[in-house]
Amino acid sequence: MDTRIRNIIAAAAFAITLAAAFPAHATPTEADNQFTFAVRLYERGEKLLAEDAFEDFLHLYPNDSRRGDVHYYLALAARDRKDITKALELLDQAKDARDISAVVRQILRAQLLLQSKRPAEALAQLEPIDPNTLANDSSRATLHHLTGGTYWQLKNFAAAAKQFETAAALDTPHRATALLDLGRTYVMLKRPAEAIKSLRESAEANPQKAGPALLIAANIAYEHKQFDLAQQLYKQIAEHHQSDPAFGPSLLGQLAVLSASGRDADVIQQYPNAAKLLPPPYRAEAMYLFALAQFRTRAFDQSIQTCKTFDAHFANHQRADDMTWMLAAAYFNITNYTAFDGVARRYLKTFPNSSRLWDMRQLLAQSAINRERYDDAIALLTPLIETDGSPYVASSFAWRGSMYDKSNRLAEALAEYEKVLAAHPDYRQTTAVMLRAVDIAFSLQQYPKAIAYTDAAAKREDVTPDGLATARFKKAVALIRLKQNTDALSTLQALLDAKLPPDLQALADYYRGLLLASRAHHENQPPGAKPLVGEPRQAMFNQAIASLTRALKGPLGNAERAQTWQILAKVYRLTNQIPKALDAYQKLHTEQPKFQFDLGTRIWIGTRLQEHDQPQAALQWLEPLLQAEGLAGAGRAEALYRTAKCYQSLKQYDEAVKRFTMLATFSKLYGERGSLGMAQTLVAMGRPHTAMAEYDRLLSATGSDVAATALYEGAILRRQLADEFEASGETKRAHKLRVEARKWLQRVVILHQSPQLTPTPQLAALMLGEMYQANDDPAQARITYQELINRNEQNPWGDVARAELFLLNGQRADGVYQLQQIFKNKATDAADHARTRLVQLGEPIPVEAVPGEPIAGEPIE
Repeated sequence: MDTRIRNIIAAAAFAITLAAAFPAHATPTEADNQFTFAVRLYERGEKLLAEDAFEDFLHLYPNDSRRGDVHYYLALAARDRKDITKALELLDQAKDARDISAVVRQILRAQLLLQSKRPAEALAQLEPIDPNTLANDSSRATLHHLTGGTYWQLKNFAAAAKQFETAAALDTPHRATALLDLGRTYVMLKRPAEAIKSLRESAEANPQKAGPALLIAANIAYEHKQFDLAQQLYKQIAEHHQSDPAFGPSLLGQLAVLSASGRDADVIQQYPNAAKLLPPPYRAEAMYLFALAQFRTRAFDQSIQTCKTFDAHFANHQRADDMTWMLAAAYFNITNYTAFDGVARRYLKTFPNSSRLWDMRQLLAQSAINRERYDDAIALLTPLIETDGSPYVASSFAWRGSMYDKSNRLAEALAEYEKVLAAHPDYRQTTAVMLRAVDIAFSLQQYPKAIAYTDAAAKREDVTPDGLATARFKKAVALIRLKQNTDALSTLQALLDAKLPPDLQALADYYRGLLLASRAHHENQPPGAKPLVGEPRQAMFNQAIASLTRALKGPLGNAERAQTWQILAKVYRLTNQIPKALDAYQKLHTEQPKFQFDLGTRIWIGTRLQEHDQPQAALQWLEPLLQAEGLAGAGRAEALYRTAKCYQSLKQYDEAVKRFTMLATFSKLYGERGSLGMAQTLVAMGRPHTAMAEYDRLLSATGSDVAATALYEGAILRRQLADEFEASGETKRAHKLRVEARKWLQRVVILHQSPQLTPTPQLAALMLGEMYQANDDPAQARITYQELINRNEQNPWGDVARAELFLLNGQRADGVYQLQQIFKNKATDAADHARTRLVQLGEPIPVEAVPGEPIAGEPIE
């Protein structure tokens, strides 16, 4: 701005001085010619010759009235030599100038003061001048322009703008320059739209020299992200002002606009032509934009080549920092970590004061992480933590924690994560760090910490539902491990009330079912809680069953599925749902054939399958037990007994006999059971006499159930043999066997009346009564039936005895009716006996209506 103002002042002075130097009415003197000669030399730019000519004038004409005017011109010459002090001295000697007015001298003094950085003094020279006293608009424009420049130096941009506006409003050759400076002043006043408008008007006012104004306008538009306008202005310069110094910056500006607006493909396309036209000072910046476009479009190999070319030609350019960084980053992105390390370490050495220094160190750490060089990464991260001024303390703690984490050094990882949480709560990854701290604390069995971090994560606004759900699930398990089961149950229930991922849903149901089953079974009760009984206990078992069943429908792991099936089976056992328990065990065995059931469970499953008439399935569980190591004593005996019973049911009598024989070598109780089973098997094999000998050995068996069964079945066998002997004419042998049979039945009736032995003593009494009747002893039969009634007043066996009394007394209809009523209660052994007697009597079996089905013979409507 100073150069422009200086030129404006000189032009104004020439016009004023020349007008005074050549009066039209006089013939020029020698003094006039010398003065004119000096002025013309100055005007032509021959400053040194002009200065000599003016000095000659003073020497030749020491008393000429224009001595002051000459000193004025000598002051201009001194100013041109940038000798401002001398210029001011000479200007002081021009105070008596004849033709250079005081106003012109003030203007020059103001300019000299401005050039010597004394704007306040300059303003003191300019403000008193009345523009109206000046001869023409050009002089007035010069005054306003210079005053505006003075205000500019004083940073009074509002006052400067007013002066420039006034100068620009005058139609003078200096209007374009005034508009240019006005535009620059609007920029300082943060009025970009007015700045661009003024600068474009400046370009229109002087189209031949529009480059600078258009360039400034384009730069303003660029800075304010008005990319379309900036591109238009840059293009205008490039197309119409190719000889202007603004040409190079305009080409570069076009590439910069494309880069800033994300049009990297256009940068790549236009760069080759632009590079040919760009003046040398702008080629490095253009190459940077080209490399950046390649990098951002992930053309990393091409970007690397461009960066290398830049390094070869512009190693000392201000963009060397950016280009070396980009080269390292490109190598990093193509995972050429060896090349990356070399460039990165050169960067740290070459640019020790770079703003990206910490970024490069962190990138070096990341490259070590990517190569799983965790110890190297830890070493690289440590300075980022321990050096003052590092902007990566929080992230480096987190990363270092991650390295310890990946190295399975969980305690150290947790310590690093806790440093982030304690000192850097606003770190962008705090929530992720907190959730990982939950995981590690849980793994290290630091359950209170896992719970605390879960509760803290729940308060974070950026926590994801799935992440929080996983943490809350671990909190629930942690509470279980701390035996805080009530809180664990409420946490699990809250989880299940929300929408969960399938795997988490299954695990939450699994643990909830486990807790409910445990509480219903009176385990892990809350302090002071009363044990559940009756319906509340069954209701809790039912909730446990529902949770465990839902869990099995989800994606549980093998271990969890196995435990879920086991717990579910145990709950079914506790609630006496034996078929469902068996089904649960069988499904576990089918799903996981290699799962190792404990010996007790295997015996239980085999036993219950045998009791529920599934001998073949029972054998699959029992037979392997007989070869199992660690099974001895009662367990082996039970397995052997149940195996023999299965073979007995399958009519594989030889196998049954073999195992019953083996059972006889065990304790007395199981030996007796073996003998009983042997006798039953011998009967089934058609070897009654051998069977009878086995029964005889059990008359005084230790186990009352064995003795009662042996006596009863032995009596049946003797009666059957007696019938056979009777049929063959051996009446004496038949009589003897019947007496023995009655004797054995009497032992059952008299000695074995425990409720646990039902229905053996009742059946024995009924058979005894029947045998008395067959022996024509109705009185003894009545006594036997009445005793049976007396002992079974509260159960159906008493009604069976009454029916027999009716029949004995000839009251057949009453007896048959009584038996039919007993049969309707199909849930008892007495009902089975009643059905058998009705068949023996040739009486109809009553048909019971089933809801939704017609009774036989009844028409369907």
